[in-house]
Amino acid sequence: MIVELEEYEREVFYPLATEQVEIDLDDGVKVNYPKLGAALKNIPGLDIKED
Repeated sequence: MIVELEEYEREVFYPLATEQVEIDLDDGVKVNYPKLGAALKNIPGLDIKED
């Protein structure tokens, strides 16, 4: 389990941290959540476009 966590940290969290992704809380979840990519669990319906 520790090996899996280390791989996840190395492959997902570290690259994301080096990008220094900026989020704006005023933008809301639909805009900010995708910026964090694989670090977060996929939420069904989040990617549905509003008309």
